[in-house]
Amino acid sequence: MVIGVAKVREHEHLMMRLNSVPLEQRADHPRLEEAVRLLLCHHHKHTDFDKELEDDSQKFQDAAEAAKEAEAARVKREKPTPQKRPGILRKTTVQFITPFPLPVTRRGAELAEGSAANSGSSGRRLQARDIPSESESDSDLESDGSEDDDVHPLKAWKRYDSKWKAIEKSGLEEGLPVVDQVPWPVASGKHQDVNNQAVATFFNNVADEHDKTGCRAISSHERMRWYSRNVKDTFGRDVYEGILKKELKMISSAAKEFRKLYSQ
Repeated sequence: MVIGVAKVREHEHLMMRLNSVPLEQRADHPRLEEAVRLLLCHHHKHTDFDKELEDDSQKFQDAAEAAKEAEAARVKREKPTPQKRPGILRKTTVQFITPFPLPVTRRGAELAEGSAANSGSSGRRLQARDIPSESESDSDLESDGSEDDDVHPLKAWKRYDSKWKAIEKSGLEEGLPVVDQVPWPVASGKHQDVNNQAVATFFNNVADEHDKTGCRAISSHERMRWYSRNVKDTFGRDVYEGILKKELKMISSAAKEFRKLYSQ
């Protein structure tokens, strides 16, 4: 018991020293690794050390990003607005009234211009080859050309997002197969269409419909949704390590890469 208390105190001491390190440097600091190892030894947990370290490191990364965004918002709010001084003589200006433009999605603008680049994503694209996954056959990487590929990205996104929100609010429904309840990030929303290319296309299409700020928020939220621990808690460890292991881990990796694109 004395040894355990000593380890806890040493862990707390390391965390206090870690707090003196700049927030953006804590995620990769060696003191974090020491603190996690001490805590696992005290609790006698047979937990994957790398996973625990990754979890704690991700918390510091998220905290650093949140701090940056909060600071940017504060600077923006405090930026003084230039005041115009009333002049004695002011040159008359002619204003031309233009008709209110019809709403055009950024995806539609891309297709019209024949360009894959856009102002929101700044040419950033999630590539299927960048998504780490277990070995797959070549046929798994190709789309089956189903008619669901023509579903508008926003419609597919709303269906997917609402399915996630229902699970986050009420959990899984009893009596229904888990495979049919998972919000699969593909145009059809079906498990049978899940592959690296379809998932990459889904996330890219979502990014095409939002500006840079929206992409950053969405990618961060998706990273949290598909974080390995959250997937296990939501759908069950047996499912995560069982028949859906390949697909769920691939999507988790895709969400991580998607987050990296817009974290800068």
